[in-house]
Amino acid sequence: FCTLLVMRLLFLSLCGIFGLVSPWDSDYDEVFLARARLRTAVDVSVIEDRVPGRSYTWFTAHVALGGDVRESFSVLAPHGGCGALSSPVVSAQMRGKTCSVVSNGGFFIPHPDANETHACLGNAVGFGEHLSSTESIVPSFAVTDTSFIVGYVNRTDLEQYDVDNAISGQGWIVRNGKSYVREALVREPMDLQQSGTASMFTWLVAPRTALGVDSAGRSIVAVVDGLEAAYKGVNLFELADIMISLGAVQAINLDGGGSSSMFANRTLVNVPSDICVGADLGQRCARAVSTAVCLMDHSEPRGSPTSTVSTPSTVSTSQSGSPARHSHSKTRSFSPQAASADLLTSPRAAVPVWSVGALLLTCVVVFGPLTETR
Repeated sequence: FCTLLVMRLLFLSLCGIFGLVSPWDSDYDEVFLARARLRTAVDVSVIEDRVPGRSYTWFTAHVALGGDVRESFSVLAPHGGCGALSSPVVSAQMRGKTCSVVSNGGFFIPHPDANETHACLGNAVGFGEHLSSTESIVPSFAVTDTSFIVGYVNRTDLEQYDVDNAISGQGWIVRNGKSYVREALVREPMDLQQSGTASMFTWLVAPRTALGVDSAGRSIVAVVDGLEAAYKGVNLFELADIMISLGAVQAINLDGGGSSSMFANRTLVNVPSDICVGADLGQRCARAVSTAVCLMDHSEPRGSPTSTVSTPSTVSTSQSGSPARHSHSKTRSFSPQAASADLLTSPRAAVPVWSVGALLLTCVVVFGPLTETR
């Protein structure tokens, strides 16, 4: 028996050394960007189409494609920090940042008790300032000077890496170019959201905000509307398919619902679900949130101050209740550059995983006869 046990342990060790078997995914992927940083502008478009592979589901998404994620992506908090709330575009102005595109960010406490604040939930780092952190299993999107990290990053990891900007979400939806929603549903406690059980939150059709990166290391932000009768939003599986169709190789789901909003050049471009307080009937407003995702134009110096301007933060709807849009035709799809030597994956990145069943079958075939020896 002891000999059989030692041989099986040796077999598993050799499989692990040579990369044949890895029973569990790594907690996160770190990808080093070796190429020169491109100075490009943020590209914004509207896509109205069916979810790829799901002909019965229509969606409207406002998509922002930035440049090098190390230069274009940053996280902002209100002037009062994570305990305060403000519109994403107001946070950008008060922080003195020039954001070509700004959207809502991570989850927060929307209705705090008397002894609580609107605290950020999960990890949040803005321009090197640690705003919030956790030891829970939550998917995070972080950038350093040389790499980006996507996955289950906790407080210890943030302290270990020299992270410039980071934000947490609920649902690691795309990993290595494939949908990761089912795995995330099993691995994550889904305790940041307040929509019910993990399964309910995953399948809930609602406005969504996603943050990702393509194979060329460029940032992608997508905000899916959910106001119109024909466009009620998407679930996490559909959101993953949308991000993959946009070229994302890694993506996480950020706070959604009424928090989902996107501003381009300080103008609200999507149709939030919140009705403006004290405004005319049909006007929709961006919800005040705890953190915001900022995409910067590389033609501008990073973090350069911006002047205070009047900011349209409402969207009017037609008499039928549908938002007034410029076009209802599908816009172009992004064609990300193919991954090449520009991307160098660290040893922490995921390796091919064999199923547990295949592992057990291999052990039985190799060592099964030994168990029948009298």
